[in-house]
Amino acid sequence: MRRISIGILCLMAIIMYSSPLVVAQDDSKTKSQGSDGTICIPMGNLTIKAPESVTPLRTPVDFPHSRHFSQSCMKCHHTWDGNSPVKTCTTSGCHDQVDVPKNPLKEGMFTKEAMKYYKYAYHNQCRECHRNLKNQKKRFTDSTSTTADTSFPESVPTGCVECHPKG
Repeated sequence: MRRISIGILCLMAIIMYSSPLVVAQDDSKTKSQGSDGTICIPMGNLTIKAPESVTPLRTPVDFPHSRHFSQSCMKCHHTWDGNSPVKTCTTSGCHDQVDVPKNPLKEGMFTKEAMKYYKYAYHNQCRECHRNLKNQKKRFTDSTSTTADTSFPESVPTGCVECHPKG
């Protein structure tokens, strides 16, 4: 019984965390919607940076969009209707606040108001997902007798300079 359930878990993990082989490096010409009405998805690295009105303290983040295709689009694009062009996170009314909110935490969690601050939104979404993935990998590896587990990424960044390299 244990052998079957571990095999199923391995298969599920491989399906959930495998990354696509096709990667394009230049997304500058990718549009949100094609002329025929189909949605176009950027394949390579996207650059996540502070809004223009903010003086950044760290370098921009190179975000490998295609490595995240195993996740549901709605996980990050949580207000997307599935048809219209995807808006950026800093679109007016979403995560467009550029000033650090006062009292951002309540019971250890970011408040709804604090999540309007662009930096908290990114950090909460990206860093927490990566921390959870790292913990899942550790729990899975600790619970099996296998020495090599290829179903999880080799590593996922969770520290400041891993995402924001010194420039």
